[in-house]
Amino acid sequence: MYKLFTLKRYIEQIIMSPFVLSGKLYAKIFPLKEQYDLFFFCPSYSIGGGERVQGDIIDAVKDKKIMVFFTKVSHNKGSYHLHDKPNTTLMDISRYTDNRMLYFMNFFYRGVCSGYINSQKEKLVVFIAQSNFGYKVTPHIRSDIKITELIHMHTEKFLWVWAPFIKFIDRRVVLGEIIKKKFRKVYQNAGIPDKYFDNITIIPNCLNVIPHSILKREESKLLQIYYAGRGTAQKRIHIIVQIIEKCNELSLPVKFTLAGSFKDELPEKLVQNGTYIGEIKAGQDMMDFQQKMDLLIMTSAWEGFPMVIMEAMSLGVVCNVTEVDEIPSYIQHQKTGLIIKNHENEALIVDEAVTNIVWAINNRNEINIIRSNAFELAKEKFGKQLFNTRYQELLKLDL
Repeated sequence: MYKLFTLKRYIEQIIMSPFVLSGKLYAKIFPLKEQYDLFFFCPSYSIGGGERVQGDIIDAVKDKKIMVFFTKVSHNKGSYHLHDKPNTTLMDISRYTDNRMLYFMNFFYRGVCSGYINSQKEKLVVFIAQSNFGYKVTPHIRSDIKITELIHMHTEKFLWVWAPFIKFIDRRVVLGEIIKKKFRKVYQNAGIPDKYFDNITIIPNCLNVIPHSILKREESKLLQIYYAGRGTAQKRIHIIVQIIEKCNELSLPVKFTLAGSFKDELPEKLVQNGTYIGEIKAGQDMMDFQQKMDLLIMTSAWEGFPMVIMEAMSLGVVCNVTEVDEIPSYIQHQKTGLIIKNHENEALIVDEAVTNIVWAINNRNEINIIRSNAFELAKEKFGKQLFNTRYQELLKLDL
């Protein structure tokens, strides 16, 4: 497969070369007015865990001057403020790079962005935050410029995005050992040379704020259950809807609250009855919301390690989540959370999630122990100092 990926890249580069060259010419005629230490390719600034991580990395290297290209259309500005720092210049090029009707502009902007990068006179580093467009710029960047990439997770479909460009990536960051082992199999199955696997390093995500202690709650008759984040096929919001419906059929003493950018994926009744409350801005607003909750529900088909789980653990919220990718590294059933083992069969996911909810209702003392265990693990594993140190070292200009 790796030879096929390489052939695909060569053919695409030949087809797009006139547009790329014209983009480079544009960058030469209209150059950037300032010198930058780092160029970031970020998908978007919508509400989401990945976007929060982008903001954390920017904050970790706040002594550097950074140009951020947003390459995918953002559906809201919920994480824009996390990127808008004194050391950053933000350039949203998504109207050109994420527009199928003007796809030739995607080729053109590969030339523009690489032209801006290549014309910089001082040493710099390029960072790709799992941006499809960012990968496609890499063949056009000077070989002496180091390219670092953060990849949250793996899917077979996404393999076709990054694999053709793996030879241009000097360092890859993954979130944990489970995901790294998964990539080992991916590389072997796709025939990707081992030398590229050796470039992988592990840096777990972090939390900006971890409370000194769990906020004490008055025990309510209703178990407060929530999901907060985005929709899409990965998150499988329709399964959460089925869980809500089954809990209602069983007349369980629970209250569900859904927050995020997935209104169109919900039945109208959940919007009308106040179950869906809209989008919540990342940061303090999200923390204030989660502190009122008892249980986080997630039925994802795949994940890296979601920020919303990290935040929930740090706030003493119990996670009722599917056992996918890096999640079982931190969530152990009835110890630091509740696990849904059947993550492929949707009917079994619903049954197991509801079984966990019933267990939580009937075992409040055990739930409090899980809350405490999760909080202590979050304090140990999710601190910001180590995260900052690792990214500062990774993005040093003299490497």
